[in-house]
Amino acid sequence: MDLVLEDETVVEAVPSIGFVHRGLEKLVEIKDFKEYVYIAERVCGICSFGHGMGYCQSVEHIMGVEPPRRANYLRTIWMEMSRVHSHLLWLGLLADAMGFESLFMESWRLREKILDMFDLTTGGRVIFSVNCIGGVLKDMDSGMLKAISDTIDEMEKELRPIAEAFLRDYTVGVRLRGLGVLKPEQAILAGAVGPMLRSCGIAYDARKLGYAAYNELEFEPVTASDGDSYARCEVRIHEIYQSFALIRQAISKIPEGPICVPVKGNPNGEYFMRIEQPRGEAIYYVKKLSIVSEVVIVISCLVMYILVYPITKFGGMEAESARLCIHMVTWITIVKPVAWVFSFIPAYGFRAAGDVKFTMTVSVLSMWFCRVLLAMILARGFGMGPMAVWIGMFADWSVRGIIYAIRLKNKKWLNHQVIG
Repeated sequence: MDLVLEDETVVEAVPSIGFVHRGLEKLVEIKDFKEYVYIAERVCGICSFGHGMGYCQSVEHIMGVEPPRRANYLRTIWMEMSRVHSHLLWLGLLADAMGFESLFMESWRLREKILDMFDLTTGGRVIFSVNCIGGVLKDMDSGMLKAISDTIDEMEKELRPIAEAFLRDYTVGVRLRGLGVLKPEQAILAGAVGPMLRSCGIAYDARKLGYAAYNELEFEPVTASDGDSYARCEVRIHEIYQSFALIRQAISKIPEGPICVPVKGNPNGEYFMRIEQPRGEAIYYVKKLSIVSEVVIVISCLVMYILVYPITKFGGMEAESARLCIHMVTWITIVKPVAWVFSFIPAYGFRAAGDVKFTMTVSVLSMWFCRVLLAMILARGFGMGPMAVWIGMFADWSVRGIIYAIRLKNKKWLNHQVIG
């Protein structure tokens, strides 16, 4: 996002759409639905646990799988630890932006303690990989739970002077009070979520929907009324204290029992899941995409080309949007599938020979080499003509047929999962 400033006043914000797209939707097509948990976690490092949990809960609803109560409590504890981590990181960056370096260092020093607890209980500090369809992969013994309880007691004491500096220091107040005011009606129209929304006095928190173990814990949404930068800081600080209280409740109420149930079969349906991430409500839409759906997608691309091509070719309309459609259709129908073929050939060759060390590297390098080469050939040779699309259609379905045959032989699921 580009900001237009007059002194320290933001007069315009210009979003740059599309630059965070990393092709995760396409990656789903070659992953089993259980493996995609690890891809979902990598949507964001700060909120990684919540992304994995949101995806797992969506698939569990589709399949009618009920995770064990202990797994729900473990998910809740890790989710609140993620909230503490995120808020302390945010507070440290706020202090750094104001030039308050000692406050920045204190906030991040305190954040290290919760990361140590993640390391103790999951083995990771950024990506945790403990969520799975049907529960969680790792348990916490009594020693771990006591370590977490002792750590948050210590952190709560050390947070008080930090919170005092943020909420009572004159310099901080001058920099935050009355700035970036967002009224409740503006927040709703703009789609504000999380602390941004609650700092306007709107008591909405997706945790009250009762997912995981939140329906068994007692808490109310933290709100402020001014809707300015100070209020947003205040909400986050009080939410850290609230997370400490929720973790204590979860530890005191966590039941004994299994942490995961076996999952059989494949998802068949769709589900729309909402959870409260540290920075606000996140939405997960998971759907089974059948082969019939893929036929519809490809036919839609062809229809789009048929409609757009005469306009650009014979109508003299050289609109950027029209040319973009042609490029997109050609890329989908020719460059992508052919590149996949040429990346699979050396990859499967190495695998067949028993040498798996370079399989992934060869596959990725071959993929990008073929994409660049084919894009150049298309631009200079085919000229985006109709024949190129028909060749692309043939290549696309030939490659898909080979891939489906291989996956069917290996008894892998042929349908895809999509996360949004």
